[in-house]
Amino acid sequence: MKLKIKLKNSFLALRWSLIQMLVYTLILLYMNHVAATIAGICFFLIWFIPESIIHLKYYLHNRSREYSINRSGISIENKNGIQYIPKEDIRGIMLKKPANLQDGWDIHLTGITCYYYLKITLNDDRVLYLTNLLDPHIDKILAEHGYSYYREKGIAWI
Repeated sequence: MKLKIKLKNSFLALRWSLIQMLVYTLILLYMNHVAATIAGICFFLIWFIPESIIHLKYYLHNRSREYSINRSGISIENKNGIQYIPKEDIRGIMLKKPANLQDGWDIHLTGITCYYYLKITLNDDRVLYLTNLLDPHIDKILAEHGYSYYREKGIAWI
């Protein structure tokens, strides 16, 4: 399976913040209250700035790379060429995912809880990060191809 950062995946990660911003803007336009507007903008920035930072970090980790995942290994294609990592060279895979992203649970109080990643540690101590900007179900894709991982719960800062 080929994985690459797509605009659709970025939108899926940002959708909760965009929905919250739209709803709050509509309420402010209806209420037309200055104090609520100032408080709402401050509150929104407190939540949106960390989300913007994490989105940028995720983008920078996977930009200009295309990953191909199969049962025998992972190949990474970038401007320097293709690098192949056999499955035997993978020491461990850790999934860092917020607790609200359980299977079938898709409720987010803030947009930052939409982000998660897989940290792949290689035998030579190199680390790869596969983020949900590559695919919203990156963990299930690796499981389908026979990779096992352990999960840590929490906000997924890289």
